[in-house]
Amino acid sequence: MERRNKYQNIDYYYTDGNTVRKVAAPVEVPRAPKRDGERENRRIEHRRSYRRSENVEMSLPYVAFLFVMVIMIVMACVKYLDLNSQINKANNEIANLQTQLDTLVTKNDAMDYEINGFIDVDYILETAKTQLGMVVAGKEQVQFYDSSVSEYMNQLNDVE
Repeated sequence: MERRNKYQNIDYYYTDGNTVRKVAAPVEVPRAPKRDGERENRRIEHRRSYRRSENVEMSLPYVAFLFVMVIMIVMACVKYLDLNSQINKANNEIANLQTQLDTLVTKNDAMDYEINGFIDVDYILETAKTQLGMVVAGKEQVQFYDSSVSEYMNQLNDVE
């Protein structure tokens, strides 16, 4: 049986340029001598036996091991999907709670602004002076300190 590559015996050479390529004359390559029939048969038989050794049947313990591994991988995938689902639910719940918190903070600020709008500072000052005996500090009671020396102030006397 003789097999020939279609380019085994002929090589084509060409020259690149700005014109149409011209194919050079084919070059004859000498053929290899025919192989001995017995040697060729041994080579073919060796290939067949090698292919048979690749197609060895799997043993029962190996199949059981593969089956257990596939089951474990499927279980790991299911667990991963379950955890991913739980994480998505938790993220959605966090977003909902954050929205609720923002709404409550806005309502609280509105209530605080409304409450502060009803406070009459002049009325509170007048009530403190007349009913509670509050005395407004005079100029001799107010002391100013030069704070350019340091950032803190030492207390010299107890505050009464």
